[in-house]
Amino acid sequence: MEYTRVIISDLHVGQNDEFDIFAGPNKAKLFTNFIQHLRDKKKPIELIINGDFVDFLQLQPWNDLSRSAALIKIKQITKESAYFFDELGNFLKDEENELVVLPGNHDVELAFPEVGKVLREAILRNAPGAAKRIQMFDSPNFRRSTYRPTINGVLVQIEHGNEGDPWNSLTYQQLFTDAETAAEKFEYPPGTKLVYESMNEFKGELKFVDLLKPEMPAVPLILFALKPLMAARNVPSVAIKNLESIVNAVRVAIRRSSNGPQLGSTTDEAPSLTVAEKLENFFTDELPPNPPSILDVEQLWEGEENEGAVLGPKFDHIKLWFVSWAVRGLARFQAKERGKAFYQENHPHNYAVKGAKKRLIGDVKLVIFGHTHEALKTEFENGVYVNSGTWANLIDLPKDVRSEMLEWLKKLADNEFEKTAFPTFIELEPVTSGVDVSLNSWSVKGAEQLWTKNISPSNS
Repeated sequence: MEYTRVIISDLHVGQNDEFDIFAGPNKAKLFTNFIQHLRDKKKPIELIINGDFVDFLQLQPWNDLSRSAALIKIKQITKESAYFFDELGNFLKDEENELVVLPGNHDVELAFPEVGKVLREAILRNAPGAAKRIQMFDSPNFRRSTYRPTINGVLVQIEHGNEGDPWNSLTYQQLFTDAETAAEKFEYPPGTKLVYESMNEFKGELKFVDLLKPEMPAVPLILFALKPLMAARNVPSVAIKNLESIVNAVRVAIRRSSNGPQLGSTTDEAPSLTVAEKLENFFTDELPPNPPSILDVEQLWEGEENEGAVLGPKFDHIKLWFVSWAVRGLARFQAKERGKAFYQENHPHNYAVKGAKKRLIGDVKLVIFGHTHEALKTEFENGVYVNSGTWANLIDLPKDVRSEMLEWLKKLADNEFEKTAFPTFIELEPVTSGVDVSLNSWSVKGAEQLWTKNISPSNS
């Protein structure tokens, strides 16, 4: 039996509270209508949730990454967002439909069998006979981070996409081993330790932290620009202290840009690098041309704490530079500037694209990632990469105008920014000549195709 395969990712379902970045006034209806859209196709559908299905890091206690805490959190999520899991159960009421769940980096706790069991049972409430049609990585029979179906002779590789992210890469085999033993917690990646153990401290007063994706380098750069305001916003001092490692890394990057590389040869990153050294190398690689002088940066960071001085013109040009650095590289910012044409273009310089290209080896003709929350495609001579984007909430980004960027920064500080969402999905439709792959958006108006391409076994 040949399925139509539908891929979504990065839902980040939480417990339907103010920190839940999936929840929203229209999201429940949107998702309900999406599931009905799939059922209305009247053909076998395999729905693949490609990582970050739920989000344990949104739930308090934020810094408790233990196994016991994960069990409590998944019970809260499945209770408070029950409608979502009920809809997945409705999808599985159609007896030919199947559900595949792959791991991301925010939901790895689902690998603990007792945690995955709670989520399975929440889905099966509405489809008690569908247990054999759920493939989830809590099961010893499906301990994998990739899914590689062959569709009409076309081999497709589907994975979350965090493997090429230096901050969120995981050794999944070790994770699965830990899940099957008495391990109390996993060895989490640097992104979890650095961004979330630190950034969660900001969330009480600065609500944008979870909504601005990808986190690196966007969130640290915005926090850098906002730092002089933080004391006035009652941000915990421990959070400001935790940010200093990021600030120091930016300082090093700017010094390197001013003074040139240090004497001596450089080699590929060694496994023994500290987190601070990783940060310094990361920001050096990401640094755009013509940064402000290191003295100006020092003055912004160490300078006066009163609001009037920091929001004055003296520092505006420095803050603007950091805001521009944070947002101009985001795919959503570029899509806002170029509209639907963005999705027809290739994006070979996107860091996730570089990782995807490495997967196009052997018979693999199509690679699908999530993780970055950036829906896009890139075509190569030997295959195609598509990112499924996100269903989570996002921040409405500013235009590429100095005054609007500065005003947007002030709104972030005052929590007056606008939330938005741009749910997207990938569809793989078997056809006589291979498979038609499409990137689509979903709204109250239904599905809109953003891009499509036929891939045949002979494509090379």
